[in-house]
Amino acid sequence: MWSGRGNKVWAHYTHNVMAADAIDAAVLVKYLHQVTLQRLFLSTVEVIDLQQYKIIKHPGKIHNAFQSRIQLPFVFIAAKN
Repeated sequence: MWSGRGNKVWAHYTHNVMAADAIDAAVLVKYLHQVTLQRLFLSTVEVIDLQQYKIIKHPGKIHNAFQSRIQLPFVFIAAKN
């Protein structure tokens, strides 16, 4: 529509995503889907740390425990019941 490389027209795509073209919109939709799934999963589990004798229930701390879980033994993921 406009000349030049820096000028792009933003369009509205599915799932309320705004992007410059359809490929970028598809990537954003997939990324948002993965983030949504991860947030839902983190809200349904808790982390049991047997070394520190505690149960982690806050989603942000659960996310950090997932990242460091590979390095720490005796850290388990349990579903909330």
